[in-house]
Amino acid sequence: MWRSADGMVNIAKLPCAVDELSGLRAFLSTLSPEVWKSLDEKLDEFTEALYYELDEIPINEAAEAQFVGEALPPEFASNLDWGRLLGEDCSAELARIDLRWRMDVSEAVMSMITDLENGPTAE
Repeated sequence: MWRSADGMVNIAKLPCAVDELSGLRAFLSTLSPEVWKSLDEKLDEFTEALYYELDEIPINEAAEAQFVGEALPPEFASNLDWGRLLGEDCSAELARIDLRWRMDVSEAVMSMITDLENGPTAE
């Protein structure tokens, strides 16, 4: 995630199919569609609150410039404990992640839920 000079929040999404998100896919696959829906709603609320939090932080253009176009680092994603992170207290767990990557993690989960809801695609 990076912020542009105008305050816009930008994300370069990590594709759902990457190996580094296989742990996320495996964890979410153990949950029901009803739980996916609930989790997706929680993440929407978390993301909205994150936008407000980011609005309160001055933009450092030099610091942001090094993250332009950068997706969630795959090695970071592969080391996340998705079961703990997305458990009962997911907002508190997500808040422990470095602010730079919180939105990316939330978006990765929501994208994966959408991917799972849509099922396998024919090639």
